[in-house]
Amino acid sequence: MQKTRFEIKNLVNRLFKEVAMGIHYNHKSKAGDRKMQKELKKKMKIEARKQKKLDKEQTEFDELEKLTRPDLLEKKD
Repeated sequence: MQKTRFEIKNLVNRLFKEVAMGIHYNHKSKAGDRKMQKELKKKMKIEARKQKKLDKEQTEFDELEKLTRPDLLEKKD
């Protein structure tokens, strides 16, 4: 089966388009994944900051309790 020059040219053009457009297609198709990963990373940072703030407040509160009410701490031990 001999292919004509036109058929070969069409075949080469189609292959080239698939290869050349594949980069753009992959980039665009992964945009949603990247966006979700970015949101997840942002939420994790926010949660870490909240936890750090709560830990700091708790340590300050415990320190104040120890200074102002030492009798309660003695009973717990």
